[in-house]
Amino acid sequence: MDVFFELFDLASGNVIDDFSTEEDALEALRAAQRDHGTEAIKDVALLRFDSGHPTLVAMEHDLVERVTESSHGERIRVG
Repeated sequence: MDVFFELFDLASGNVIDDFSTEEDALEALRAAQRDHGTEAIKDVALLRFDSGHPTLVAMEHDLVERVTESSHGERIRVG
């Protein structure tokens, strides 16, 4: 089974990138948030593909919440 994760821009309908792990995708979003602010990631969805079948992991506000959690479970202020 091939499993990968994909970031999808909801505003444009375009794929941003795909990743081997969910953590890699979240780290890319953390970097975007650090560099460009929360506004840059608020219209994004994270999908998990398993054998070609997509499942929504999180999107919009729920995804921003996931991104703001550090690897140690601490919260980063978003607003």
